[in-house]
Formats: sequence, structure tokens, C-alpha cells
Amino acid sequence: RSMVLNFNRYITLWTRDKGYIIGKICENIGMASAAGGILFDKAAVPDFSEPNQWDNNEDDVKSAYEMTFAIYGAFYLTLWHLSQGTMINASDELDVRTINYKHIDANFFQTSSMVVGRTLATLPQRSLEIFAFGIPVYFLLNLNRTASSFFIFLGVIFAFTLALNVSFSILSNLLPNKSMVQGIGTFFLLLMTQFGGYIVFPDALPDWVL
Repeated sequence: RSMVLNFNRYITLWTRDKGYIIGKICENIGMASAAGGILFDKAAVPDFSEPNQWDNNEDDVKSAYEMTFAIYGAFYLTLWHLSQGTMINASDELDVRTINYKHIDANFFQTSSMVVGRTLATLPQRSLEIFAFGIPVYFLLNLNRTASSFFIFLGVIFAFTLALNVSFSILSNLLPNKSMVQGIGTFFLLLMTQFGGYIVFPDALPDWVL
């Protein structure tokens, strides 16, 4: 029951801020349109059933490399954008941390009830952001247009976002102020960016890093 009460409280606070919800949706659609516009139709795979579609010559190899690079670039932009948004939102948890501590000290509910309820309450906002960003990027790039591929794409992004949300939430509850949350969060984001396999190719990394 305590978890449900916490969930309902955070959902109520979220639904009241309609400007924030609409703003985040517009932001994600705009970012997705920009990323998809740059890489428009780059993931289109030629029809190999047609003759002379793939001769394995230098031009075809170059086209395959560009297509692969464009797909990885789109994935990188998607995950980087979601990571940055999650990191920025994490510092807001410090504003409600004092209230939560008072409630816990007064035995209103257990810590686990607050954590689970708050985490579940963030799912609607995260889902809206994933749909607003992921769907335009997926179709503008012309990725594989099958239902299974589409839902796997959204599922991977959703799982990644949820893991990030929990990680940065832990960070915001361990550190004393917003400056440290932003600083250490930026450092973690830098590590993910550098060693994610896109900015620095895996072949260029030493064995001890991998």
C-alpha cells in the first residue's frame, strides 16, 4: 500500500506539470527529426533478390560501410540523447529528498516503497520520450520495417533508459548536492561516450579496457 501511495503521489505531481510534459515531447521530436534528417534513408538495405544489386566491388563495400556507420551513428545519438536527459533530470531528485527523509523518519513508509513507487512513476514520462524520439528516428533512417525489429528497437531503448534512470537516481541519493551529481554524472556519461564503441573504435582500445 505504501508503494501505491508513493506511486500515486509522484504521478499526480507529474500530471500537473503539463508544460514540462509537452515541452519534453516537442524537444524529443525535434531532436529526432534533426538526427533522422541528417541520416535520412541511410539504413536502406538493397534488395539482394534483384540481379546486379550487390557485386562485392569497391563501391558496394563502401556503401555497406556507410550504411553500417549510419546505423551505429543513429543508435549512438539516440542513447546519448536519452543519457543526457536522464542525467539532467537526476539532479531534480535532490529537491524532494529532504521531504522523503522526513516521511521515512516519521515511519510513513519504508525506503523501498518510496524507491519502487518513484521509479515506477517515472515510466510514463520515459515512455513518452522514447516514443517521441525513437519512432521518428527509426522510420526516417528506414530501418528494418517489421514489427519484431521495431519493438525490439523500442524495448532495448526502454531497458537502457530504465537502467540509466535507476543508476542516476542512486547517484543523486548518494551525493550531497546538485553540482556533484552533475559533475560525476557528466564523467560517467563521458566514459560511456568514449568507450561505447562509436567515438573510439573497439579495435583502437587496449585489451585491458575491453
